[in-house]
Amino acid sequence: MFVGLIGGMHAAPAMAQEDADPISVPADETEEEAAVQEKIYVTGSRIVRDSNLTSSIPVTSLGLEDIQSSGAYNIAELIRDLPSAGVPGLTASTTNFSVFSGGLESIDLRNLGDSRTLVLMDGRRVVPGAPGTSIVDFSMIPPDFIQNIEVVTGGASSVYGSEAVAGVVNIILKDDFEGVELNVRGGSTFDKGGEQGRVSLTTGGPIADKGSFIANVTYDVRGGIFAKDTDYPDDEFYYGAPYGFILNPAYSTYSEFGRFDVGAGGTYSNLVYDNELGEVVTFDDVPGAYGYNRNPNRRILIPQERYSAALKADYELNPYVNLSTTLLYAHVSSDTDIEPYPLSSEDVYDPTGLIAAGAVNGGMPLTNPFIPAEIRDAAIANGYESLPFVRRMSDVAARTGRYDRETLDLTIGLDGDLGDTGWTYNTYINHGRSSSVRIGTGQINVSNLRYALDAEVDGDGNIVCSDPTARAFGCVPVNLFGKGTITPEAAAYIAAPGLRSAETEQTVVQASITGNAFELPAGPIGLAFGTEYRELSTVDQVDALTSAGLNAGNRIDPTIGSYDVYELFGEILVPLIKDAGVIDSVDFEGAYRVANYSSVGTNESWKYGLTSSMFDEQLRFRAVGARATRAPDISDLYSGNSQSFESTVDPCAGIEASTAGDYAAACASLPGVQAAFAADEPFVYDQLETQAQYVFYSGSENLESETSDSYTVGFVYTPHWMEGLTASVDYVNFEIDDAITSLSTTRAARLCIEGGNVAGDPICANIVRDPNTSKILYGFAVPINAATFKTDGIDVQVSYRGDVPTFGNTAADYGSFSARILYGYTNEYEYQSSADSAPSSFMGSVGYPEHKFNVNLGWDKGPLSLGWQTYATSEVDYGTYADCDTALAEYYASLYPGSRCYNLEPEWYLEHSINAAYSIEDWGVELYGSIDNLFDEFVYLPSGLPDSDTGLSTAGGVFDPIGRRYTIGLRKTW
Repeated sequence: MFVGLIGGMHAAPAMAQEDADPISVPADETEEEAAVQEKIYVTGSRIVRDSNLTSSIPVTSLGLEDIQSSGAYNIAELIRDLPSAGVPGLTASTTNFSVFSGGLESIDLRNLGDSRTLVLMDGRRVVPGAPGTSIVDFSMIPPDFIQNIEVVTGGASSVYGSEAVAGVVNIILKDDFEGVELNVRGGSTFDKGGEQGRVSLTTGGPIADKGSFIANVTYDVRGGIFAKDTDYPDDEFYYGAPYGFILNPAYSTYSEFGRFDVGAGGTYSNLVYDNELGEVVTFDDVPGAYGYNRNPNRRILIPQERYSAALKADYELNPYVNLSTTLLYAHVSSDTDIEPYPLSSEDVYDPTGLIAAGAVNGGMPLTNPFIPAEIRDAAIANGYESLPFVRRMSDVAARTGRYDRETLDLTIGLDGDLGDTGWTYNTYINHGRSSSVRIGTGQINVSNLRYALDAEVDGDGNIVCSDPTARAFGCVPVNLFGKGTITPEAAAYIAAPGLRSAETEQTVVQASITGNAFELPAGPIGLAFGTEYRELSTVDQVDALTSAGLNAGNRIDPTIGSYDVYELFGEILVPLIKDAGVIDSVDFEGAYRVANYSSVGTNESWKYGLTSSMFDEQLRFRAVGARATRAPDISDLYSGNSQSFESTVDPCAGIEASTAGDYAAACASLPGVQAAFAADEPFVYDQLETQAQYVFYSGSENLESETSDSYTVGFVYTPHWMEGLTASVDYVNFEIDDAITSLSTTRAARLCIEGGNVAGDPICANIVRDPNTSKILYGFAVPINAATFKTDGIDVQVSYRGDVPTFGNTAADYGSFSARILYGYTNEYEYQSSADSAPSSFMGSVGYPEHKFNVNLGWDKGPLSLGWQTYATSEVDYGTYADCDTALAEYYASLYPGSRCYNLEPEWYLEHSINAAYSIEDWGVELYGSIDNLFDEFVYLPSGLPDSDTGLSTAGGVFDPIGRRYTIGLRKTW
């Protein structure tokens, strides 16, 4: 989490770049260069305009020096330190427990969601890396091929299309490089591991005096870090307010020895067979003998290996036609690790959860010869006909995920002048493909385990599987009694290696032209218009056992879907005033885009704004309003059913015959309710019926596009009296309506009853009731357009670059100094899940601070440059309320030896980093290094707190979970 300090400091004025369709690249210009450069492209627009105009939309830039001096392994780490960045959904620390996202890296602007931030490369779309979504994986972008990064605030759908709701992140690639550059770097934490290294080779030059090329190949690797390598290897559990106690370590009741609850009224409950002692004992879940400490073997940093190759070239075919191409290939491998599988007899025999005394299919047969006699006798004495159990399956396999992802993205374009008309054109075709494969271990084949637990003693005294057909297919009996009792042969028989694969393809074809229409007194009217076609498809499939829900986990169905969209867009720039007293210029700009989706039909987006320059271009005002849209992605529309064992609250529960009102009337139409009334009983659920319920999450083709209205108002100040100083202040405001959210089964059941439980009601179709009892069996939680987001705040950017004052000593040279202060103030962040729910404010909670700072200071003189960066956020509520100085606290501490009272007081989070570089010009060598998180700042949030990521002991997307680390490197040019 580090942003370089030397250079790249100027965030407000937009400068020139050569591509015809990009977000602009700020650059330091000499006076001679500025004089030659009369027309440029500015951020978020295709219209060529005078160079003294500024963007109407706030822009923050990370320059080449920022990237080169950073110790970040992934460029997403740089962007996340910007005040406009929110809590990312995908990081190398927070995806260890994910089903199919391990190792992905994403960006979330304004905390409005990763899918509402559009990521571009040279102003063009990039194939998504997260299957079924629009989310781009930053791991596939080689850092040494990047020139700079532009982050645009505000809705930009009218220029770039769907997803540009919160803003745009544009990765601008290098295109002007001649020679060869070798970059070798390495680094690590100081005490936890996590070593990383990179070797990168970049070369470029002219092509027959008519073009140029630049190419890069990169190999880099990053080691992982386990929780056992940190200062908090064992802490796992949090007792909620008012006690606030941590067990250290906290043990899971899913024991490696197995645990067998066959008690009645507390007798013979929680039995364990200790095979090391040869005795049956009572399980003790206080830190001690038979619990399992889950935390140490969880990763807090996912290891990664990356190969990438990139090429960018252009060639002039004739004075009016230029051919260009960009090719990017990356192969990324990642590994996730969590604790071994916690298996229960419910997973094996009764996935509906109906385990109870007397349930014949509730557990393994009591005839199993591995069952110790004392446990079997206890089960029989208490009326059990089978033996329920839980066990940590550490002797089968670790739960791991090996991810291999491959991305190929190719763009071929033509651009040039339309004769001598002054108009230019740009057209390109892009095709990208990303594939993902995950091979998992540690799951259990429950069908095979059923056969393996139904064992008997044969005529030779050997324990074998009872079913002769299963024996013929290699069945091996499994002994669950004791630690390490499952043989390698038995483990192989019941293991269920998982396989999931996905492929996403995207094709984009775009053509646009831009030029001036005619002259007004204040200058020419600028126009740009064009068309775009885009097609996106995803195929995401799982192995047969997972699809059937037979690997002791939840069932997951395939996701297969596609859509295409045809779009027309246009922009206009109208100069209204020119050189009128103190007013240098006033310009109006507008943009409009209409898109027709095969999935959701037509949607529209637009932008309108004013820019004004005053006092000889020292003060510039800007204001823009925008309508942005986000069409539902493939997972929103076509995601297959994914099973989750959750209960649904039935609005009819507790209804009696005497209950009056509309609810009662609608509930009375259910046959099960009528039967309860006839028996003079209320309609109620017992615990087993509630536990038996489950929910399927899926997509919905009934979705519509989200809409967002945003506006920004601000100014940019570049005073003549202090050369090198630029300051900007902008107020930003967002409101998203019809945001896609999930319709919970509890809410669907309530809406169905409120609607009268009418046959054919699509809401009621989401709830499946037992035809006889009318009790809810399961439901479908489907996405709907119902939520609202609201947020507003102020962005401030101040940058300065100049010589260090010599205080009258004209012979002195103290070098140059640079500073950049980025500040973000959030006034409100409000989320409302539906029109009939109360809005919730997130302000002041973890990830939603009121104030955020990113301060960069730099100094350079001759071959030496130094930098310091501070990232800061204001205090937030960590969700701990313990009063540790009470008799009650002492009492709870005495109950749990090794525990401690815990209460984290809100305070500012400050993370400091430094960097340095030294150039040996005669050798063409630059030596550089950095230390991130210099003072090893860590916010300790034990697992169990609402905002703590499992296994990290902190909020990994908000605070640095890794700690102090260093990077050193060498850059050689020829």
